[in-house]
Parts: sequence; C-alpha cells; structure tokens
Amino acid sequence: MVTDRVLKRLCALGGAAAALLAGDATADVSSWFFAGGGISAFPHDRGPTERPGTLHLELGVGSPPHTAVVIGGVVKSMTFFSQGTDLAFVARGASGGFVRGGFGFALDAGAYRRWWGPENSTGFLGSVILGAPFGLQLALLTEQGRNNAQTYGATFGIDFLRLTVYRAEMQNVWPNPFLPAHLDASR
Repeated sequence: MVTDRVLKRLCALGGAAAALLAGDATADVSSWFFAGGGISAFPHDRGPTERPGTLHLELGVGSPPHTAVVIGGVVKSMTFFSQGTDLAFVARGASGGFVRGGFGFALDAGAYRRWWGPENSTGFLGSVILGAPFGLQLALLTEQGRNNAQTYGATFGIDFLRLTVYRAEMQNVWPNPFLPAHLDASR
C-alpha cells in the first residue's frame, strides 16, 4: 500500500525528471503595436469631401513569427481630427517578412464602429499594409458602413514591436539584442 508520503515523493521525482528532459521552448506569438498619422477622406452627398488628419493606432497578436504566413487579430483606433474616433477589430494575415520587421505586407479585414457624426455607423474595415525595414509601414484603408458612411485613408508610421522585438532583418546594420533565438539565423 502506497502512503501519501511515498506518492508525493514519486510525483516530485516525476516532475523533476520531466523538467530535466524538456527541450527548449520555442512557443512564441507575433505582436503588433503601431502608431502613425495620415489623411482620410469622407465623401458624402451633403457637401464637399472632408479630409481630416488621422491618428492611427493598432495593437494585436498573431501566430508564431518564424512562419511564412502569420494569422492574428488586431484592435484599431482611427482618430479623425475635428471629427471623432472609430474603433475596429480585424483579422490579419501577414507575410513572414512583414512580421519580422523587413519588407512584406499584411491584409486586414473586420468590423468598425463609429459613434460620432451624422453617419453614426457600423460596417466593414479593410486595409492593405506595406511593411519596410525597421518597422516602417504604410497603411491604405477603407471603411464602408451603414447610413452611407464611407472613409478612405492612408497613414504612415512605425510598428514598435516590428522595430524592436521581432526585427530579424537588417542585423548587419543594427543588431537586435532582443531577437528570440529561433528567429536569429546566425545562432
């Protein structure tokens, strides 16, 4: 008959053996934190097209960054100066080069919500994002929503996580001390 004391010791030995035999953990997620600015256009029937300045913020996570295609989700905030702020949740598909801070692209598609203006709408948000080294990116976007709400815009800025944590590109120009081992080809 096994006593509680013996059972506890067996569990501790099993846990220690599992810890000693475990390989390197390579689980990782991609992350995005973008800030940029640009201009947008609101074409409508009640007058000339408005073109407010835009503050574009993004925060999101995705599948591991070492793969060729990364899938994830992003929360976006689009502030149109002198108008209001739209919030969106989108699915993102991105190339590996984009995620690792080099040249690449990403496609976003999802829903947005606008609580301001006469449109006060909900609808579709889609964007194409072109990435360059050091986390630079250009985003072209559209919103198509209820009450005839339409928005077209372009923003340019920096994704701070593509610049720092995930940047595997341009190591000979500016080495990345935060680069995970499974992304670094020189290790």
